Amino acid sequence: MQAGKQWAVEVQSAHHEARPAELTLAVASGDRDRFSWMVEKAVEFGVTRIVPLETVRSSGVATGIRDAHLRRLRRHALEATKQCGVAWAVQVEEPLSLNDFRERPLVGSAWLADRWGTLPPTHLGGNALTVVIGPEGGLADGERTGLIAAGYLPIVLGPHALRFETAALAAAALATTARMRGSHG
Repeated sequence: MQAGKQWAVEVQSAHHEARPAELTLAVASGDRDRFSWMVEKAVEFGVTRIVPLETVRSSGVATGIRDAHLRRLRRHALEATKQCGVAWAVQVEEPLSLNDFRERPLVGSAWLADRWGTLPPTHLGGNALTVVIGPEGGLADGERTGLIAAGYLPIVLGPHALRFETAALAAAALATTARMRGSHG
C-alpha cells in the first residue's frame, strides 16, 4: 500500500527455511560469460557456494574470471535466487588457485569430475558435498592426482567430454537428485 510518497509493506506471514546442506562447485574459471551463465543456473539446483578456480590450463584464458568480475557474478546469482525462489543465496568466492583450494580441509564428500571416474553415488545424505570441475582440456596430471590424494572421488558425468559449464551443471543435477533419493527413500 502507498502512504503519501512512501511505500509501506504489510507482512502477513513468514516462515523459516533451514539452510540446505553445502553443495560447493569449484570450477576452473573459463570464459566469464559462460561462467556467469553457469552461476545463474547453478542457483536453480541449490548450489550454495561457487569457487572460481585457477588451474594450469585456465590461468591464461584472456576472458577468464578476475576479481573485477565478482560483483557482476554475485549480482547474477542474487537475481537468479529471487527468480527461482531459493531461500538462500549462493556465495560466489574470489578466484583461488587449485593448490590453495586443495589445502582447505574437506568437509563431507568430495567429487572430482573426471572422464575416467566411476559413476557417482545414487544416494547422498544431507552432508556437505564439494565438486571440482576442471577446465576445457582437463586438469593437468599433477592437479588430478593431487585432488585424488586429497580425498576427491573421481566421478564421470556423462559419456562425452563436457564444457566446464555443462559439467558443473551436470554435477549439480546429479548431486541434487542423489540427495533427493537419500531423503525420499
